[in-house]
Amino acid sequence: MAPGAVVVGAHVNGLGVIRALGRRGVRIAAISTRPFDIAHHSRFVTERHALPALHERHEALIELLEANADRWAGWAVFPTNDDALTTLAKHHERLSRSYRLTVQPWEQIAALVDKDRMDVLARAAGIDLPTCWGPATGATTERPGLRFPVLVK
Repeated sequence: MAPGAVVVGAHVNGLGVIRALGRRGVRIAAISTRPFDIAHHSRFVTERHALPALHERHEALIELLEANADRWAGWAVFPTNDDALTTLAKHHERLSRSYRLTVQPWEQIAALVDKDRMDVLARAAGIDLPTCWGPATGATTERPGLRFPVLVK
């Protein structure tokens, strides 16, 4: 049987990964990490697992992957949120014995997870970036220098 893919995080990013792989006949195990996730309902998903406390307890993902290591041996693991990315990167050596990880070890991606650090590094490299004014709150809208229209993410 051909290897499949484990998609960790089943919101819109996960849905894109699931659809792209599913259209190519790849078996998908979707791990939902938030109550508002939708991708685990995709017709391409063959297994569904809920891990709602991932953001509070990263070890839960390691436990789930190790519990299924025999069945999912050789499968690619795709993180689609920062919690999943952090967990897989920090346990890269341990998990890469059973899985094909699509992330680099923590030492190489730590700066990507820390958004302020990533912004500093990108600017130092001469990469143009949009200005981040902070969270979408009333206080942020009153900041000096803020010009409308703005994009809210």
